[in-house]
Amino acid sequence: MLSIIIFGQQGAGKGTQAKMLADKFNLEHIEPGRRLREFVERGGKMGKLVDSYINQRGKLVPTSFLINNVLKDWIKSLPKNKGVVCDGTPRRLREAKLLEKMLAANGRIIDYVFLVNISEEETYRRLNKRLTCRQCKKVWIEGVDVKLGEEVCPDDSGELYKRLDDQNKQAIKQRLEIYRLETVSSIDYFRNQAKVIDINGEQSIEKVHQDILAKIEKK
Repeated sequence: MLSIIIFGQQGAGKGTQAKMLADKFNLEHIEPGRRLREFVERGGKMGKLVDSYINQRGKLVPTSFLINNVLKDWIKSLPKNKGVVCDGTPRRLREAKLLEKMLAANGRIIDYVFLVNISEEETYRRLNKRLTCRQCKKVWIEGVDVKLGEEVCPDDSGELYKRLDDQNKQAIKQRLEIYRLETVSSIDYFRNQAKVIDINGEQSIEKVHQDILAKIEKK
């Protein structure tokens, strides 16, 4: 029963890699960002609160909100024999420690922590070409995963669109700064446990996937 965390700055492809690992090993793909966006789309008091953090302030939602409203019940509801791959969490040191405790309380230890590395220049290039499906929320790269000008998702024919925060250079810069200030401390926490495995993210999607699999199979 695998428990995997994938780190990487915006555009690194951690969501794509997490999905590929989930499919290969039948893992639960824990992706809080998608659920938070669903809150926003549903509206209401909860949606407005999440929107005020993500879109209006350009900040991470509070750790307590994320744990109590997304992660806690999600992890508790997992079948005992089903592994997990976490993408987009943890993003803060406190969140890392709480996630570790929640997994341990459910009889799980974190087996692998992968850091998919790309440059800041590559982040801007990729986000400018990133498309999201309105239905399944899957992310595609224009010109790589789908043809230029493609308007429908290859998986479910949902409408493809560019998120506003992927088109705004200032917003991207702000998110990179949050990553450096907040998320790097989480990475360092696991690096001090000798769990972090660095992966070159500036390769093809399949090559990154194969590099990750090689580390898992080697161990």
